[in-house]
Amino acid sequence: MVITAVDGTPCIMIATAEGRHEIELKRSQTKIRSNADSTFTVGGWWSIPDQPLVPRHLRHAKAWIRHNSTEDEIARKKPRTRALRPIPSTDPDFAALYGVRNDTESKHHIMKSVLPNKRLNVVGLNRVRLRMHAWQLGLTLGAALAWHTRTGGDISHLFAQPPPLADAA
Repeated sequence: MVITAVDGTPCIMIATAEGRHEIELKRSQTKIRSNADSTFTVGGWWSIPDQPLVPRHLRHAKAWIRHNSTEDEIARKKPRTRALRPIPSTDPDFAALYGVRNDTESKHHIMKSVLPNKRLNVVGLNRVRLRMHAWQLGLTLGAALAWHTRTGGDISHLFAQPPPLADAA
């Protein structure tokens, strides 16, 4: 059976007396596998749903679909990722995974644009998070100080009060 991508979702075509119908496959599992040549293959298990239009022998059948492009596909300028998404917009998990992606990428781009060489000079998720929070804190502090300078407004509530001095004994 031929599987094609429609709006990023793998589909099969079922011919009936009324015409052809696209049946979207359901994502079961997405995996990254390491290859012997130190490269990786991204793919997933997709299953054919139990729908009346699908022949009984195909219902719940599973297929492994590779999501990343081969060197040949890249050379032909037909990367697989343009047509097929590991988690397409029709997937129930899409909103949770991609909902804030554009905002996050935008923040990373803005943060890196002010750094030397336009690169983040840390490695590791925890260090990236710490750098991002420090950058956001600096940005917020700069905005508060600029507002205070411009308007003369009170910003003392933004800062913790020092502890009272202990009486010298």
